[in-house]
Amino acid sequence: MKNPDLSEWIQLYFQDYLVRQRNVSPATVAAYRDTFRLLLQYWRRKPRQALATLSLESLTPDSVLSFLNHLEQSRGNSIRTRNARLAVLRSFVHYLTDWLGPELPAATRRILTLPFKRHVKPLIGFLTRPEVEALLAATQDTWTGRRDHLLLVLLYNTGARISELLALRVQDVLGPQAKQVELQGKGAEAPHASLVPPNAAVAPSLDSRQSNDDLHAALAQSLRRAAESLWCPPSD
Repeated sequence: MKNPDLSEWIQLYFQDYLVRQRNVSPATVAAYRDTFRLLLQYWRRKPRQALATLSLESLTPDSVLSFLNHLEQSRGNSIRTRNARLAVLRSFVHYLTDWLGPELPAATRRILTLPFKRHVKPLIGFLTRPEVEALLAATQDTWTGRRDHLLLVLLYNTGARISELLALRVQDVLGPQAKQVELQGKGAEAPHASLVPPNAAVAPSLDSRQSNDDLHAALAQSLRRAAESLWCPPSD
């Protein structure tokens, strides 16, 4: 085998494959890093398991399944998180297979056969058009009412994430008639979401009453309050 040392292959996987070849986002690198950090911490607690001497032969279906069970039973992770950790390890084994081919230990290659665990996917609720119209009609003709009306219209028409609205700035409203808004999407995405005509009437009405700095501050404060009530970070 070219090099059986597990730690060196992990470094190559991150530095060469994920960063240089795939150019994945920092958030993806952090998620993958956490998987290996948890795996190594789990192995370190096992007797007679020195991390400095780990080889690729240590990465087997049994060791991976034991790690995944530890995540669910000891750490209380959800099945969705368990599957995400398994996806990272399967990606790593695919990388090893491409580089080592038949030199990769057969037991390590069998990790690719581990299935994802089935789980119940919750039904995503949504508001009907009459319900959205009722919410919009409930806003008052005041500064805060027009602000809330704008936030509701943006959420409904763009489908933006809370994190995208948190990052929204006044200058992100594009076009002479404010018919587009630039959302800083997930990772490297930077989509432009088209707005329906009512948005173009709402944005100038707000801008005419406040400076851009005041409007940005007011929107940022409102969006953070919305995030506290609407966005719940994952528990895992």
